[in-house]
Amino acid sequence: EVAWPIIASTATTLAAFLPLAIWPGIIGEFMKYLPMTLIIVLSSSLFIALVINPMLTSLYMRVEEAEMNVRRLFITTGILFVVGLLLLGAGWNTLGNLFVLGGVIGLLNRYLLTPATAWFQNKLLPALENSYERLLRFSLRGAKPWLFFYGMIGLLFASLVLLGMFPPKVEFFPQNEPQYVNVYIDMPIGTDIEETNRVTQEVEGMVMKAINRPEFLQEGENGEAEQF
Repeated sequence: EVAWPIIASTATTLAAFLPLAIWPGIIGEFMKYLPMTLIIVLSSSLFIALVINPMLTSLYMRVEEAEMNVRRLFITTGILFVVGLLLLGAGWNTLGNLFVLGGVIGLLNRYLLTPATAWFQNKLLPALENSYERLLRFSLRGAKPWLFFYGMIGLLFASLVLLGMFPPKVEFFPQNEPQYVNVYIDMPIGTDIEETNRVTQEVEGMVMKAINRPEFLQEGENGEAEQF
């Protein structure tokens, strides 16, 4: 049921990036690594989804899971806590924390995650599916499909109108002033270096006046103030 949709979705993605892999010229030499990497990764993912996952599922997954042995859980958790505390006392903080974390995760899995998973699978998910089924049956009855179709189009244009009337105070592309200034000085050929230095200092002073003075000063290691 899911093999062909997975193959089709992967093939469409690969087809979109395949032209980049055959791009000619120097640009193609730089760009080909992205589509090649994407093609290899998606092909590997498709192979795992169609071959490896079903094989592992058939070997290890059971429809009816066995009841968790609480006594074994407490023994394992206790051992992890004791070993973790001993490692922490010996200064092996990383290993100690990993052992303690393993014990905590075991207890959380037994008394929090497993009941929450059962509640989600047996109560919440069926309730959502039933509500969705009732909504679909209501939407597909009589002339309601056309009503919902044109209603969605109307909501689309209404949302665009409201967006124009009440634009959100969000600036997606803020004006960011650069942190540097490029100044090009064109002097006649053969100009004396002293004259060039004088003109450069004059232009530098004009630039400093244009961009204002630094906002704060920082004292350097030698006691002199550094401007920012």
